[in-house]
Amino acid sequence: MVQFVARLQEKGRLLDFIMDDIAAYDNESVGAAARIVHQGCCEVLQDSFTIETVFPGEEMESITLADNYDSHSYRLIGKVPEAAPFVGQVLHRGWKTTRVNLPQVVNTAKHIEVARSIIAPADVEIN
Repeated sequence: MVQFVARLQEKGRLLDFIMDDIAAYDNESVGAAARIVHQGCCEVLQDSFTIETVFPGEEMESITLADNYDSHSYRLIGKVPEAAPFVGQVLHRGWKTTRVNLPQVVNTAKHIEVARSIIAPADVEIN
């Protein structure tokens, strides 16, 4: 997990963005930073996963779920009756992965300790 967050930091500077107090910056500066974070994090996600929507249709589309629906894929919210069929509107299509390619931890005691704690090393420029 730490290695994955490290990749989000390396490519998209995610932690720099999230851990900073953005209230001190104007909207234009935050927007410019968000583009860099979005581009880098998107690259990491696409390298690590194949991501697809759970529901293939559009948001706000009507759906009817039978009593044997996949409760891991669909979360019922609102005024849910006790029995199916469940008729509603898709508020969010959901996300699933069909491929996972996460970084492997190097299997030595020293590397495992570092891999579990260091997300990004401090950068030191030598002049």
